[in-house]
Amino acid sequence: MTDEAIDVAIVGGGPAGSAAAIRCAQRGLSVVIVDPAPGRGDRPGETLHPGAGIIFETLGVAGQLDSAGIVRHAGQWIERANNATFESFGRDAAGAWRGYQIPAAVLDPILLERAVACGAKLRRELAEKPIVRDGRVEGIATLSGALRARIVIDASGRRQWLAITLGLTRELRSPPLLAFYGYLRNRNVPDAPRFRALENGWEWTAPISEGRTAWVRLALADDASRIRDEAPTLDAEPRAADVTWRIARPTAGPGYFLAGDAAFVLDPASGHGVLKALLSGTNAGVCAVDLLHGTASEDAVCQAYDRWIAEMFEHDVQGLMKVYEGMGVRITKASAAKTSD
Repeated sequence: MTDEAIDVAIVGGGPAGSAAAIRCAQRGLSVVIVDPAPGRGDRPGETLHPGAGIIFETLGVAGQLDSAGIVRHAGQWIERANNATFESFGRDAAGAWRGYQIPAAVLDPILLERAVACGAKLRRELAEKPIVRDGRVEGIATLSGALRARIVIDASGRRQWLAITLGLTRELRSPPLLAFYGYLRNRNVPDAPRFRALENGWEWTAPISEGRTAWVRLALADDASRIRDEAPTLDAEPRAADVTWRIARPTAGPGYFLAGDAAFVLDPASGHGVLKALLSGTNAGVCAVDLLHGTASEDAVCQAYDRWIAEMFEHDVQGLMKVYEGMGVRITKASAAKTSD
């Protein structure tokens, strides 16, 4: 076992973690990403708004994504009560704005390779627990030794590794929600993503490639067994993700930042899952740079970041409330706050 001292340790090699690593490494910080192994490479939705293109350019991966053969779409179908309308993203002088349908198996390796190319190191191991002294996060304990870091960024996803191990408050804002997802086996690929309102939930389909369609079905947890039984023919058993609306607080503190789903979770109807992972990861990286380069005080940076995350979460919660109200589905605000599982 060996100990290592670095500037920034990042838990998780998904979009949030890679974005943070790219920003930190580009500014000369020593960065290590701790991620045990590549996963199955999928997540519910995988749809990105056209605005993600600006972030891809900033992170230096736009060219690789353009040549990856991913599906681009100019809008989506919205179906309610058997009435479908097409909603475009808009256009400008250059033409129609086009969103992205990017499987995680394509996007995540491109971002991670970019982070490594910028100078970040990748450790394929498990982050066991944070190293904490006098209330400050000072690194990560792993099987191969202590990874001591001046800043730790948790981008571990929905398992919210740091929030749980630190015992942070996690505020619930919805009843338990599950998203079942997978890939349809068919040859009739839709021409654009389709959002279909259902009783107590919704269904989402989106073209991935010829003969392959992404499928997501959201339901209240009480309906889980029925939804699983009603799943269409997929290329594998449907997976399920806990997408209950929740936010950890505070999302930044002495020695740490939370990014992506490690900070807050919303269901895929928000349409911002990967986008907010990229944004929050990038912002967490910028905050780490400001702190370690001595251009701002830790209290001011952490408070500003936590406020920014909370405002983004609240904005999306209100947007989702309106979506569900339009569907006739009532999402009640949960009053409980969790500090551990």
